[in-house]
Amino acid sequence: MFFVLALMLLVLRRYVPSQRKWSYSVVVAVLMLPIIMNKLVTHEIVFSPASSLGETPWQLHAIDVAQGMAVVLQQGQHGIIYDTGAAYGEFSYAQRAILPFLASKGIRYVDYIVVSHDDNDHAGGLNVLVDRFPQAALIADFSASALTESSHSVRTCDGELLWRGVQLSFIPNILSANSNDNNRSCVVKMFDGQSTVLLTGDIEAPREQALLAVNADIQADILFVPHHGSRTSSTPAFIDSVNPQLAIFTAGFSNQYGFPKPDIMARYQQQGSKMLQTGHVGQISINFTTEGYKVTTYRQQIAPFWYNRLFRFGESLKAE
Repeated sequence: MFFVLALMLLVLRRYVPSQRKWSYSVVVAVLMLPIIMNKLVTHEIVFSPASSLGETPWQLHAIDVAQGMAVVLQQGQHGIIYDTGAAYGEFSYAQRAILPFLASKGIRYVDYIVVSHDDNDHAGGLNVLVDRFPQAALIADFSASALTESSHSVRTCDGELLWRGVQLSFIPNILSANSNDNNRSCVVKMFDGQSTVLLTGDIEAPREQALLAVNADIQADILFVPHHGSRTSSTPAFIDSVNPQLAIFTAGFSNQYGFPKPDIMARYQQQGSKMLQTGHVGQISINFTTEGYKVTTYRQQIAPFWYNRLFRFGESLKAE
């Protein structure tokens, strides 16, 4: 609106007395400032993110992809994707949920795609995301060539990465190479100088015990619960070591596996952790600042409308 008004004033400038044209030009310039600043910010010419920890607000989003996992780390227009949701034939949660979410949040650049392991519910949408963001670097501890048709180079899940004010520490796997896919999941701890988040993929009890055996630094404020809350994971010693304030279960509503298991949830409740499940509350968004973090959920805060409520027609306990 300011831009259109400025154009109109420029057209009328010829009718302004010469002694007032200078002040008239100042008014036009002021009206043009909003669009000029918008372009500068959009192209990151000004207000570039700080490189030191804890100085730049960032967000973490757990997307509801039914029985599967997809997490997006966001800082402005840049993002990192951890896991891609499942794909079934022509259907892909990456196409139906992740890409629309990225567009709605204004995330234009995906710098890294981390795939915890090669199970379909975690890696099924990789091809879709690689096609959409060919410049993104892949991080995985398995051969991604079997999952994607691109010639992307793959960085292994180890070492550290400082990304736009957030430190990502990839905790290496010390189990034998013939351990199952779940236990080879890429475990990542994120730290911004104030808050910590631990992403665990589908690790099971042997990998949890291995982390404890080497005294890995796994304490975290927020834990993405291993293996969707399965009984194969979340041993009491592991939960005690992480000691999360918030435990997030990436599990679909009334899923066929019955995740998260009630006795596993009871362990986190006994630890004093607040619990959220994507299949119940929908998208979970966490905003981090120098003062801590704030959690919002889709059905309770983001879009608390009657048609977004969870309509329960009965839930039955499913087999492991």
